[in-house]
Amino acid sequence: VAVSDAIIAGSVGIWFVSEKKGFHPGRVAKSAWNVYRYHMGSLCLGSLIIAIIQFIRYLLKYAEKQAYASKNYVMVCVTRILQCCVWCFEKFVKFLSRKAYIMIALTGMNFCSSAQKAFFLLLRNAARYAAVGVVGQFIETIGVVFITLSSMFLGYFYLINMHPDVYPMVPMITYFIICVMMAKMFMGIFGICVSTCMQCFLICEE
Repeated sequence: VAVSDAIIAGSVGIWFVSEKKGFHPGRVAKSAWNVYRYHMGSLCLGSLIIAIIQFIRYLLKYAEKQAYASKNYVMVCVTRILQCCVWCFEKFVKFLSRKAYIMIALTGMNFCSSAQKAFFLLLRNAARYAAVGVVGQFIETIGVVFITLSSMFLGYFYLINMHPDVYPMVPMITYFIICVMMAKMFMGIFGICVSTCMQCFLICEE
């Protein structure tokens, strides 16, 4: 996830500052080269931090099971509260890490510096970023629904024409699962592009 986010962000950043705004495959290749050549350590560090937080949460889950087995209900309550706090912290770190990956691709700074710069950049422009985030999430949801329904409709059309004797329920369930996965992947790329454009705009404005 970190590598793909950085490659997409780097491609969008190159597109943002270039005079020619059309599609050019060389931008993706250049972004991939920059990521693999210069930024793998920073991306690995961000992923390691998230993995450590998740490991702590799993340890707390194990401690909860042990406390429940020994009927220590006070410790069960404490571990559940700690799990909730660690879960919230994990969500925040994941959110900030994705913004840091974008900042790494745009500025070339290390992970910690990029995370700090991204955090204060978003903090100074919280209202505008929240508005763009809401609109972007709404468009992503519409995109997922549209891609899923249109793909299922086409799949059903081809199914009844090519195999009219086949009961369509099982194939349509399979279509639905595959379509949702593909739609979320596609619209996830759209979300990274929107976030990158927003950060590019805020950096240029400041």
